[in-house]
Amino acid sequence: MRKFLTQYRAPLRFTLALLPVAAAAGYLVIRYQLALYDPATLAAMLAQLGSTAVLLAVGTAQTVVYAAVCGFFGYLLAEKLGLMRPFRLEKRPLLRTLAVSLPLGLLFSLDYWTFGVWLPGTAVQTSAAAGLTVWGWLSAILYGGVMEELFMRLFLMSLLAFLGWRLFFRREKQPPTRVIVAANVLAALLFAAGEYNLGRLPLHLCAMAVYICALHAWRGGALTGQFLYAFCMPGAVFALIFPDWGYYPALHFMSASSFVIHGLIVTYVVMQVAARDIVPDVKKCPQCLGLMLALALPVYIFDRITGTNYMFLNWPSPGSPLEWFAFLGSPGFVLGYLPILAAVWAVMYYPFRRTGENKKQ
Repeated sequence: MRKFLTQYRAPLRFTLALLPVAAAAGYLVIRYQLALYDPATLAAMLAQLGSTAVLLAVGTAQTVVYAAVCGFFGYLLAEKLGLMRPFRLEKRPLLRTLAVSLPLGLLFSLDYWTFGVWLPGTAVQTSAAAGLTVWGWLSAILYGGVMEELFMRLFLMSLLAFLGWRLFFRREKQPPTRVIVAANVLAALLFAAGEYNLGRLPLHLCAMAVYICALHAWRGGALTGQFLYAFCMPGAVFALIFPDWGYYPALHFMSASSFVIHGLIVTYVVMQVAARDIVPDVKKCPQCLGLMLALALPVYIFDRITGTNYMFLNWPSPGSPLEWFAFLGSPGFVLGYLPILAAVWAVMYYPFRRTGENKKQ
């Protein structure tokens, strides 16, 4: 026992320090959820457990157990990966961090009065309907800000990185950076899968374009660059001209973020073309079209099964030129993409019509 305590002193101390936070987070999040349950569901739970006190105790104990397991093993895994670094508070970096984080935290805390009531179908609207409470605010800080990071980052991300390292790069003395990055992305996607509903998946073309831009910036690639120019940039431009988020107020967070994200996609492609890292070539359009069809086909099947409208393949985007072809029905209106795309490409590729000749020269 003494040997165990000596060998694992650091992860044990870390875990023990987490337990009071976990207990507070578990208690607060249950208190917050009690206000969200409908009377029938709450009555059924209380009939099974006996009382509100038992429900609070069970929820708190569950969070504490999860924190103990994830904290201890997450620390060990992170230490094996070389992710645990010495930590100390420094005045100047701390003040800089607080100067940025406190105003932003206050801004997002105003979500209840501003953005919250305009986000249908999300937890924000549910909390707004239940009323802003101290329990909700504190549970968001402790459970959302500490416990979820403990579960999804320290433990799950470290576990995924460790498995990737040992399974595919066992000869490496240290885990490659790409394994850590891949584990972080995968953990984030798994977390998002639990938070998002079917209507908020990254299956729109512009949502994919964000990742394609990142891939192009990281690895380059001729086809990736051509696809960004041929499809992603005009798609983002059309989204800016005919936004489908117009039901949000002009100063709403979703409106602002949507304009910024689509604007950044256009900016990235324009900058790459200006730097000649992307040289538009009309002869590559058939390849880009094939890639677009390969992406659109599974998305269309998903749309038909779930009743969603990713890539606007189920019904035309309101106010867009696709509405001109609505008389063709669904999926007939999709044929409207062809003349629109042909006209857009004629304009986009006209300045680069001599690209092939320049390459020969």
